[in-house]
Amino acid sequence: THNRYGGALAAKFLLSMGHRKIGVFICEPLLGQSRSRIQGFNEVLELFNIMPEIIDCNMKKEDDRREIAYKVMKARLAQPCDLSAIFAISDCGAIGAMRAMQDCGLDIPNDINLIGFDGLGISKMQKPPLTTVAQPVTRIAHEIFTILKDEYCYEAPKQHLMFPELRLGGTVQPIKATSGNELVLAL
Repeated sequence: THNRYGGALAAKFLLSMGHRKIGVFICEPLLGQSRSRIQGFNEVLELFNIMPEIIDCNMKKEDDRREIAYKVMKARLAQPCDLSAIFAISDCGAIGAMRAMQDCGLDIPNDINLIGFDGLGISKMQKPPLTTVAQPVTRIAHEIFTILKDEYCYEAPKQHLMFPELRLGGTVQPIKATSGNELVLAL
């Protein structure tokens, strides 16, 4: 999956909804795909001179993503917070963050907005359903099947970069721009 593109897609969407005070919730180990998601997101924000707040869980491979995300977000929300939206670099982390937000009395999306990344099935079952950058799982599975079917070939399989898509849920809504300068972004 083109993770950098997905990160950029999340940033463009939040900006198009009027968000300017945005956080990046690093709720996965900093492996290649995580770094690419963050890079794509930050590159778009930099175009508009927006510096996101970094909320880092310092996640390790063996950590329980949802539980640590919950604890880190709860600790962050115990401090004054003027963020209007948060980009969680995974749905597991976003679900933990969502639970912390709700336990702190925040109404998603009226008090704070949240977007995840992965498109996990469980994200649709959240209340409200999580808005997420969804990986093209069906296309990925089809490509894997095709490669395995042609396994008898002695050629190295070709790498296919697939683009994620925005899957709307109920965790992001438009806010009014405070500067009067509207951004026009093509998603």
